[in-house]
Amino acid sequence: MKIFQGGIEIAGQMGLFSKGLSQLGHQVSAYNTFTSYLGYYQNIQNLTSYELQGIFENTKSDYDVVHLHYAWPITENLQELRTLQEQGKVVLMHYWGNDVRTLAVAARHNPYARLIGDAEYVDPSLIEQRLRSQSQVIPACIVQDFEVVPYVSEYFKRVYVLPVTVDLAGIIPSGPRATTVPLVIHAPTLPEFKGTAIIEGVIDRLRNEGYVFRYERIHGLEHTEALRRYGEADIFVDQILAGSYGVFALEGMALGKPVLSYVREDLQYHFGPSLPIQSANPATLYEALRRLLVSAELRREVGSAGRQYVEQVHGLQVVARKLDWIYQQERLLSQANYSMDATLPSVIDLFGMQMDLQAPSRPNEQRSPKLGNVVPLTAKKRAKKNTNRRGRRKPTRSTNKVVQLATVRKMGGKTRRAGKPKVGGSGAKTSTARGRGKSKQRARSLTPATRRAKAAIASRRRRT
Repeated sequence: MKIFQGGIEIAGQMGLFSKGLSQLGHQVSAYNTFTSYLGYYQNIQNLTSYELQGIFENTKSDYDVVHLHYAWPITENLQELRTLQEQGKVVLMHYWGNDVRTLAVAARHNPYARLIGDAEYVDPSLIEQRLRSQSQVIPACIVQDFEVVPYVSEYFKRVYVLPVTVDLAGIIPSGPRATTVPLVIHAPTLPEFKGTAIIEGVIDRLRNEGYVFRYERIHGLEHTEALRRYGEADIFVDQILAGSYGVFALEGMALGKPVLSYVREDLQYHFGPSLPIQSANPATLYEALRRLLVSAELRREVGSAGRQYVEQVHGLQVVARKLDWIYQQERLLSQANYSMDATLPSVIDLFGMQMDLQAPSRPNEQRSPKLGNVVPLTAKKRAKKNTNRRGRRKPTRSTNKVVQLATVRKMGGKTRRAGKPKVGGSGAKTSTARGRGKSKQRARSLTPATRRAKAAIASRRRRT
């Protein structure tokens, strides 16, 4: 396939996607309009927004896939993207976190979201407008982990959760050193977002209490030089406020180093039981870091597990194959002209370490491919699920809700309260009718002697 990737480069991911997809045999053109001191230049072309708009306008019809990044649709006329889809092209938007994160949504799940500076949050009205307009013409999006899912799930028909990646070919694991003076490093691109002030407060506290170690904040270095410096470290401290880990933590694990980062308790399940990151938030960072400082054995154990986890979950070829699967799935949906249920967004988890990435099934096939933790139903399965044995459509509760007060009946001199009728229409039995049926069943199950005795008692009552 011919693939266009464009927009804003985040932590080298666009270039890595381009490299991984090219190794799978695709023709990839990747364009970035945002450059920083990190210097991500491999497998992408850096240019201005104006230049990219011109290139896209002249070449968009040549591509099978248009993969956009960081909420920037490139073209001001979003209908152009709809036209591309009508031509059988795949169009996807990749959201990375700060481009869609709002304080109101983050605070529902994360008790430390309000500690992030206001400057790190985009105007929520702007984000809502952006998501509504883009989701009207783009049916599916990609996010990096489940922390980002709540910000986009109500807008898109399908949300693919694709892990970030790292090129392990260029990272040789060195592990923590055998030293009594470990080096702790922290490399914030956005200090307020990462919780740098809190982290360095804990560092000062440990020093004042007599723990022996070195600390270095790495900032302003190109990525290749920063990686070299990372190899000299013994403990990585990533971010402690957002609730998930970033590329810095990924590179630390790839180097075989122990990593501290805040992974929200409700998200840990999605990352798998083997995630070796030592979760630490502002309340627990002191103790988590202290344990690593005093135990060289723990540092080695956690660091070794980190490399294995990255190889299984975040390796370049692992993620590239999953991204290729997303393209194939969306291409099938576009060409077959059918969609999944738009009333309930389908979150498709591609984070699992063991994935069966078989070719997507055709719409007229009954089986669906495995999609991590969520397998969306095909149209045929959904129709079968919503019909009874006779092929008739099952009544839905939303259209048959009955609110009715219980009636009071006089039965055998006693007051009995009848139950609520069943939901499902006028033919439903009341609890009284069901009671009579049960009485007849009980009568049939009695022995002959018991029936004669009960008949005699009833006869005496009638005479009195």
